[in-house]
Amino acid sequence: MKNVNISTVDELKRLLLPSRLYKAFGWAKGSKLTTQLNESGKTIGITAKDDGEILIDDLGRVTLSKDLCTALDWNTAEKITITVDENSKFLHLSKAS
Repeated sequence: MKNVNISTVDELKRLLLPSRLYKAFGWAKGSKLTTQLNESGKTIGITAKDDGEILIDDLGRVTLSKDLCTALDWNTAEKITITVDENSKFLHLSKAS
């Protein structure tokens, strides 16, 4: 089952993921996540991984860095589509069309 959500790149070119998305997978504070860039370089996937480079912080936030948003050409106030694949516990992110 998949559902779609929209988030917005903030003024510092970061993207905050809504907590309800990752909580549905059982990811909690302190969980480590990893990103996977697709071949086109325009979308990424996020999943839990023990050696992940992104940490769910003490306030329950997942923030994608300015560097990553810049590499993906995501700009301030741009809408990002987040598709949730509950079967594989994977979040797919891309520019909203």
